[in-house]
Amino acid sequence: MVEFPPLPYPSDALEPHVSERALKIHHEQNVRGYVDTCNEILAELGMPEADATDAIRIAYQTNNQRLLDAARQVINHMFFFESMRPDGGGPPEHDDNLMSAIERQYGGWEGFRTAWLAASKSVFGSGYVWAVWSDNAGLIIVPLPNADMPSDYGAPVVSMDVWEHAYVYDYESRRKAWAEAYLDHLVSWPS
Repeated sequence: MVEFPPLPYPSDALEPHVSERALKIHHEQNVRGYVDTCNEILAELGMPEADATDAIRIAYQTNNQRLLDAARQVINHMFFFESMRPDGGGPPEHDDNLMSAIERQYGGWEGFRTAWLAASKSVFGSGYVWAVWSDNAGLIIVPLPNADMPSDYGAPVVSMDVWEHAYVYDYESRRKAWAEAYLDHLVSWPS
């Protein structure tokens, strides 16, 4: 069974950059809907014990795009929620490897920030922007549509949801303002 995962912090913890109302709708309605869809389809397939990772494998085996999208959204959303923290934001100053990669590949934090904002704008419609660690290329920014996952590019480091439900309640249609708030006040680099 795909479990409905809890948030890694209280629902008001990201205020004022993400309101409690917006975070609750995003988590309790959107993510719950993806979980429910996964469990409904898995039950129909006779595999109710499968988790979200198993659901992706099953979706490929059964050519079930609806299951694939829902399972990816569960995993992507939880990674996204874990990519934010109260009093977050700014460069990964506690991680010399990430900071060196940002300096080497983007000329510093401002270059990374500019590239991130451009990537968030480049996603047509809905999707995610990922910072991914590639053994070949170092830290790269990967904008992906819909529920696509960055595994072809490397290991995800942080992600930002650019589906409208992530920011419309607090930022209306201003995706750039959302991306700026994410980078400046919310991003939680791994330690």
